[in-house]
Amino acid sequence: MERKSNAWLILLNLALFGGLFMFGLYLQQVLHSDALLAGIQLLPMMIVFVIGNIIFSKITKQFGIKKPLLFGLSLAAVTSVGLALSVFTENYALLAVLYALGNLGIGISVPAMTTLTMQSAGSEYSNIASTMLNIARQTGSLVGVAVLGIAFYLFSDKLQTSSLSFAIMAVSYFLAVGLVAKIRVEA
Repeated sequence: MERKSNAWLILLNLALFGGLFMFGLYLQQVLHSDALLAGIQLLPMMIVFVIGNIIFSKITKQFGIKKPLLFGLSLAAVTSVGLALSVFTENYALLAVLYALGNLGIGISVPAMTTLTMQSAGSEYSNIASTMLNIARQTGSLVGVAVLGIAFYLFSDKLQTSSLSFAIMAVSYFLAVGLVAKIRVEA
């Protein structure tokens, strides 16, 4: 597996898990939802992961692995830009739709990520590929929660820092798109 593929795995997970953590804070501190309501508000945005997984399973034969992966990451990147610009509206419905669309893209991307990682290693190195995949997930999650959590508390203006956090997510997804585009995938 190429080294750059490990970097995009980390970037995807940084944005995914850091964003989820940060959005929970946004719901509580900006929209003033209590913890229970914030959890309920996150549910519709999480359900679309399953839909994305199903879509990936249906389109892989026709499009391969790389095209759905690039589409999903691009969708997440573009919707993260939309979120960065829309947080100032404090409109939960708009933010929920944008976040759900981004998560749909990630729902398509994650099984592609796993498939690409495992296929690139071959059966001889599948245990190493599995380990690297888990390391990338855990590292990305840890860094994402730390970076976006810090970004959220950087300024007293929570709308401004929420926008900054979503912009960091967008940059992470766009960088992942660029790295994935360079990966050679066997047909």
